[in-house]
Amino acid sequence: MTEQMQRLLMNELKLLLDTRDVLVYSFNDVFIEIRMVRNDIAHEYLPEAIHDIFGKVLVLTPHLLDGVERTLAYCEKYTH
Repeated sequence: MTEQMQRLLMNELKLLLDTRDVLVYSFNDVFIEIRMVRNDIAHEYLPEAIHDIFGKVLVLTPHLLDGVERTLAYCEKYTH
């Protein structure tokens, strides 16, 4: 195997590993919870439930923003 082929294989392996990390993170239970809260926001009509939903949003927002940052970093890494 030539040195160039080894480099190409290593780059492909790194890309696969990076992709796996993003996918594993994306399907984390936190994101399932975020979707559930989003559904609560869209379909909840009782004023008493708003306080509970707001608390969930406060807890989950940092996870959502982290996911956005990780996705942007991943995209940036492979578009230049």
